[in-house]
Amino acid sequence: MPVFGRFRPLGFALYAMDLLEESLEVVDEQTRTAREQATRDRFKDARVKWLEDNRAERSFPCGVAPDPEPEPGTPEMPVPRLNVPRRGMTWVQVIAAVLPTDLAFIRGQETGEIVEVGRIPRSAIREVDVVDTSDVPIPEPIRETFEPPQLTLLVLTWTNAGVDDEDRFAFRSPWMAWQAARWLMAARR
Repeated sequence: MPVFGRFRPLGFALYAMDLLEESLEVVDEQTRTAREQATRDRFKDARVKWLEDNRAERSFPCGVAPDPEPEPGTPEMPVPRLNVPRRGMTWVQVIAAVLPTDLAFIRGQETGEIVEVGRIPRSAIREVDVVDTSDVPIPEPIRETFEPPQLTLLVLTWTNAGVDDEDRFAFRSPWMAWQAARWLMAARR
């Protein structure tokens, strides 16, 4: 019996179409991977330049924060608030940059551009705590564990024009949240 069945032209055409679809899927995956890598590289280069231009002492991941949609008629950036939303918003990775006098929160755009989404004076930092979604404090772990991911919030309390204010950042584990909390407390002046 022939390889492509009784209808040789039809069997060969179906086989060729399958090969073409598989090849296109491979090309699509390679293109997507290359595009994502190029975006990461542009973001990394732009972040390094931004940190150098702003004389940053250090930077570190500071969880995720909402990416709120701007109201009609208002400028898109910078968005000064980083509070964790209720639901239905897009989340973005936030990097905290310790500058000479301020603590800046930045994020990368798909274009590779760095956008500052918030800034507070380092001297305004009052307290940093790690809580669960019910606002119950989570003690600092002794070491990193391999437990399933758990939504953890880092609460940054700071003075805003003489009044205590707070911002919240989401992490997938208490260990990572506490690591950022230690770096934020070290940035306090």
